[in-house]
Amino acid sequence: MNDWTTAAGLKAIRLARSAAIPGWRDPLTYAVGYRDQGEWVFPYINELRGIHVLPAVVLAEIVGHSSGDREYPLSPEQLAAAIANLAPAEAATDIEHPNLAAWRATAAANPLVIAAVFIDSLDAPIGGEADRALRTQLTP
Repeated sequence: MNDWTTAAGLKAIRLARSAAIPGWRDPLTYAVGYRDQGEWVFPYINELRGIHVLPAVVLAEIVGHSSGDREYPLSPEQLAAAIANLAPAEAATDIEHPNLAAWRATAAANPLVIAAVFIDSLDAPIGGEADRALRTQLTP
């Protein structure tokens, strides 16, 4: 049984779900962004091996990511699925859920172009416009 109400439960869920992704490796950083008037907007950036790894796993399940540096186009339906799959984590009321808030803000913006970006190494080649924009916004 999954315990979505505690930090320990969320960690156990993350470990179990990430173990089901062949070759999974926690990203260095990741974010969901969208293009607004030619600029990429990232409502929340998970920086440099941060604490919010369960959302990365949920997002990876949606787009088919396992490891490395990659930018994925994200449809509104995929974003809605990611939100629905992560929403049970809100039962852990003593933990902040910035990815869920950011993903909902992205969905509410109703953008035409959405991307999920996973970065494993800042030395890796840039994989697209969203990847480039995310890298410029990272705090060293």
